[in-house]
Amino acid sequence: MIHLLEFESFFDFLIKENETKVGIPIYNENIFMQSNNAKPAMIVKAPELISTLTRLLEDQEKGDIAKIIIVAEIPTQGKNAPEYVKKDVQIERDRMAKRKFALYGSRVERADRPEEEDYTDAINIFVDSEFIVKGVINKLGKDYIIAIPDSKKRKAESSQSEMEYYTVYIEPKQVDEVFFTPA
Repeated sequence: MIHLLEFESFFDFLIKENETKVGIPIYNENIFMQSNNAKPAMIVKAPELISTLTRLLEDQEKGDIAKIIIVAEIPTQGKNAPEYVKKDVQIERDRMAKRKFALYGSRVERADRPEEEDYTDAINIFVDSEFIVKGVINKLGKDYIIAIPDSKKRKAESSQSEMEYYTVYIEPKQVDEVFFTPA
């Protein structure tokens, strides 16, 4: 019976800890860069993220915040993948196919080669996980974060058509972390 009581008290502690730590952390980037062990400025749940980002965007318009960045996972395949990612993947696949053909030739020639020379089709492509928040939108009753990849910022801001090409719509459930930089 003692062990059961100890477990129940420990279990209650775990539930309280998880309730406070579950959510999306929002960090002040200046404090976070000083110490990686910095505590988040706040932790919000995914449904509350849109309202919090809206408040941060309002502060950005006032000049209190310089930049808002989210860390999110975006799909690299399928209908929800951004166009620029699909194009990057296709370019890399074409490049690897040319390399494979240059190394091994056609299928008929390859049949004569020993097994240890097998070519792997593994493709490693860097896909952005940091996005600069540009706004929030509600499409057909579903909230999305409008963002552009941090690494493609210069290209995206070069023209309106490029901005549309690199714009990504991210669901709150895809967001892992949020960083804001005070002005």
